[in-house]
Amino acid sequence: MRAAPPNVVGYLLDEARAVLAEAGWSDVETTETHPPRRGLLPPFRVLRQRAAGGRIALVIAGERSETSGTGGTASGPAARAKARRLTSDQGGGGVANEDART
Repeated sequence: MRAAPPNVVGYLLDEARAVLAEAGWSDVETTETHPPRRGLLPPFRVLRQRAAGGRIALVIAGERSETSGTGGTASGPAARAKARRLTSDQGGGGVANEDART
């Protein structure tokens, strides 16, 4: 019986492949996942790992968004709400400013 593969969840894909190859697991299949209507860019990180019949299946995702622009800042309602909370926590009154505009 073959030894269990090392756990590479959380590793960057290249590192995961190297660790698995060193342990004798060279048959590695990858499947990429990403949010709907938005792709993700490298570097790719391992999110899930499954072993069956001498083969390793890895689910990977990119760490950068195609729409993140420079600096990786997010936009949209959730990002604006978070920014308001941060401003409010620092005593800046960000919520009052937002309400004044609406």
